[in-house]
Amino acid sequence: MSKLGLRVAGGLLTLSAVGIGGIVAASGANAWDPAVWDKVAYCESTNRWDINTGNGYYGGLQFSHSTWAAFGGQTYAPEANGATKDQQIAIARRVLSVQGPGAWPACSVKAGLTKDNGGADRNALPSGTAAAPAPTTVTTKTATATPAPAASEVVSYKQLVTVNGVMGPLTIAEMQRWTGAKTDGIWGKQTSKSLQVKVGAKVTGVRDRQTTVKLQSLVGTKPDGIWGRQTTTGLQKFLNAR
Repeated sequence: MSKLGLRVAGGLLTLSAVGIGGIVAASGANAWDPAVWDKVAYCESTNRWDINTGNGYYGGLQFSHSTWAAFGGQTYAPEANGATKDQQIAIARRVLSVQGPGAWPACSVKAGLTKDNGGADRNALPSGTAAAPAPTTVTTKTATATPAPAASEVVSYKQLVTVNGVMGPLTIAEMQRWTGAKTDGIWGKQTSKSLQVKVGAKVTGVRDRQTTVKLQSLVGTKPDGIWGRQTTTGLQKFLNAR
């Protein structure tokens, strides 16, 4: 069984390189076949999307911790096995866009995985997740309409976020502004550290259970240590109310 994450651990990819975007497959991600990921997962984990055997690889597609974090997986769960199948596939499509099928060297061959049928897309989102809304315009005193900054740009002033339970770039950026982290809309180790300092959690650089419980207690959601849609909704309401 192949183990996803070796190429990241080998230094071929850094978080900063991932954060600035990648190349989408030439034919686009519109004609991809979700079933091919079931074949890869069957080879990797017998389609056990919540698997954690203690070998350092997690979920149906066997992500290492470093790969999951580098491609934004901690937006959904600290490790891949805590995320849904659709969320794991979304991160896999991001990996595929950068590393290609070779990220799963044996199982991609068995499953017939390619960039085209796997939907390679550096910005892939889980099925049913809407993209962040286009920024609105702000009219100045001179009646000149100025576009609001994109989510990937630094946001230095407070913005209201859409309360939809989705941890998108704008929600992350506004949370970063609240915690004092760099407001780039990308959740990485520094974002986790800043959040942990802000909520009084142990600083580990990972969005772990104890951090989630602290945040949930602060925003008024059930402190169960599981970061799901309700936690994100509570955070969005909290950020908007400040």
